[in-house]
Amino acid sequence: MASDLQKSRNTVTAVRKMLVGDLKDNPDERLKVYNMLADTPFKGTGKSPSDHWVSMMLKAVQDPWSRIRKLGRQCLLRIASTQTGVQKKRYIKQLLNLVRDRWPRVRNWYEKEGLLLLLLDVLSFAEPISLEEGLLANMLLLLVLPSVSDPQLPVSDAAVEVALLVTQRSENLASFTVDYNVVALRKTCIFDKTGVSDPLTTAGHLGCLAKLLALHAGLYTTRLMADLHPILQQLSAYPAASLRQQVARVWALRSVENFDMALTTMVEKAHAPSDSDEWWCVVETLLMALQEQLTYYLCFPEKARALKQMARGTIVKSLYAVLVLIEAKQFEVARMAKQVLPLLTQFVVRFTESLAFLGELLGKEAARFQERTNFAFPFLSDLVWFLVIRRYVRPAGEATAVQKAVMQYLIPSLVGEGDVSGNIDTEGVAATRGHVDDPLSVILVCTYFPECLKEPAGKRLLKFAIDEAAWRKAFSRFGNVVQYASDFTLLIRQEEVSARQLLPLWLNWLAGAYTHQQCLILDAIKVAIAPKEQLVGRKRLSFAYHSAFYAPTMKDEGEEVPLGFHWLKQRFPSEELLPETQPVPMNNMEGVEDVLGDLHNVVYRKLYAYKGTEPSVLNAVRSLMMAECGAMPQHKTLAAVVSAVVTRLDSVASEWRGVLVTQGAKSVGETTAATSRTGDAPSGGCNNWDDSDSEENVAGVSPDEEIRNARTTLSALVYTHFDGREEAFVQAVCATGSEDVRKLLR
Repeated sequence: MASDLQKSRNTVTAVRKMLVGDLKDNPDERLKVYNMLADTPFKGTGKSPSDHWVSMMLKAVQDPWSRIRKLGRQCLLRIASTQTGVQKKRYIKQLLNLVRDRWPRVRNWYEKEGLLLLLLDVLSFAEPISLEEGLLANMLLLLVLPSVSDPQLPVSDAAVEVALLVTQRSENLASFTVDYNVVALRKTCIFDKTGVSDPLTTAGHLGCLAKLLALHAGLYTTRLMADLHPILQQLSAYPAASLRQQVARVWALRSVENFDMALTTMVEKAHAPSDSDEWWCVVETLLMALQEQLTYYLCFPEKARALKQMARGTIVKSLYAVLVLIEAKQFEVARMAKQVLPLLTQFVVRFTESLAFLGELLGKEAARFQERTNFAFPFLSDLVWFLVIRRYVRPAGEATAVQKAVMQYLIPSLVGEGDVSGNIDTEGVAATRGHVDDPLSVILVCTYFPECLKEPAGKRLLKFAIDEAAWRKAFSRFGNVVQYASDFTLLIRQEEVSARQLLPLWLNWLAGAYTHQQCLILDAIKVAIAPKEQLVGRKRLSFAYHSAFYAPTMKDEGEEVPLGFHWLKQRFPSEELLPETQPVPMNNMEGVEDVLGDLHNVVYRKLYAYKGTEPSVLNAVRSLMMAECGAMPQHKTLAAVVSAVVTRLDSVASEWRGVLVTQGAKSVGETTAATSRTGDAPSGGCNNWDDSDSEENVAGVSPDEEIRNARTTLSALVYTHFDGREEAFVQAVCATGSEDVRKLLR
């Protein structure tokens, strides 16, 4: 009892000091006071607190320190959680009335934000039926809607959230809020013909309107669109990026009219370029809106059914307009157009019923398109890639239609219309016309439309695609061309063609490639040399399902949608569901043996032994080792792998021999487990080596883990090729260093 009395006296003293301003500049002390107040008994659980306590907590809600403001809100809401029925309703109304009464006296932004966030929490906590529409309307008019245009972003954001919550309680208030913001925007445009006096104020109304109409799609009527369009056009020309971003959000609202407007206006602007600031501001804003709309429809394809089928003329004009805008002098426009191009191309290929537009694009309009700098790359290669995905995700009947369209429209364009000579210019692909200067499209057609290779034109394309000049030029334009290398290698092995001439080129790229590209190259080399038994079950497009093959931008920025991976995975959520491919008919190793010396030098002696090599790349090298030993199980091959394993230990964990002595001999059970992990790993696909469970990254190498990996690899070789006879293995393949190998195998 005495301690409670003393605590009460301390609290009263602290509150008096705070009220007279002694703690004005000491937020830590203020926080202590409010914490004491929060724990002070007032009238017992389930009963209303004293008015003085509520007043003090409201003062906390308006404190300059956000931590104290949060504490105040939590304390006030905790009381409401202990109450029920009439008592709870009375308490909530009390809080709302106090907020309303205090509002006219607030001056600082943090006071406004605190009261608005309290209002948001109270409205979230209260049952919808407990608050009359009149009270909510009063709150909207008095403090919420005027705060939407507050120049302080925390205040504006809080007000928008409250407005959204209030409008969910009443359709009448939702409609009123829309009208309020439209009127405010119209006033801005009327009184500021030459510009916007306060862009932050206008951006607040636009942001509120965008979120509100996204929540209440039924309010976005044709009449409202007509009212908004001239306002948005005027605001889209304003230089402030924050304001134009909000304009783009409104234009990005999903509707047939908005989508048609964005495409039509973009085409008009592309046909009438200008050096004025107004032109590029409007175009960049349009492209931002179009990017958001296209991304939405590509993520939610069922929503795209509401859109009208694009006519062939509209498709061609829209694609051409984006290609023109990519070449704009203004960086902002060119940058946004580059982001929109793959989205629009994918949208057209994915949602257009007929591919007849290809005839116009690659036929009578071809000359105009070929004048554009970005026609061959990235546009044409993107177009082919999305046709590939369409071919695989559509039912069999529609997939056949895609193949026919490729044969009818695309291949004649690639080999040169009317070209019957069979001569292929490896520097320009099309000998007669020379208009395709990027071989990536040819590589894609050969890889994923193998049916087309039976025709004379298809055979000429394959002849070009196998030439290293094609890959060299493709890599110079698009480094990630190597993501198609595995599938291309599988294709040429199915066609009983050797990959001999491409292997030296790919090996040469390894040293300067990024980590994910190294994994892709190593996987392609593995497919080139692996025995056909290990390629059973191998599927095309599997690179889209392994994180080791992803570029850093794809991991960090989420590029699955523009790349088409999201589309592919919507149809095939996992690699196992991808369509089967025809088996490799025979082991054609013609000329491959000539490259093994380079392979051992570049991959085993340098890349594998380098301390900075990433774990995913190391796993890819080990998978390649197993494939080579399976294809050519000669002692020379096994010796090269054993030498690489020991060399890596010496390079990255020079103390490994001492660690072995400390660890003692390895048990038979560990050997068997190692064999089951590596020797009996699935032979198809990527062997699931992309997601490393490494204990260390390149920043620090674990000797224990390195020894474990070395033992696993050696044990797999012993059990796969020598039936577990360790001594026979050592004597057969270890000309030097046999004792080291014995120690690892013990």
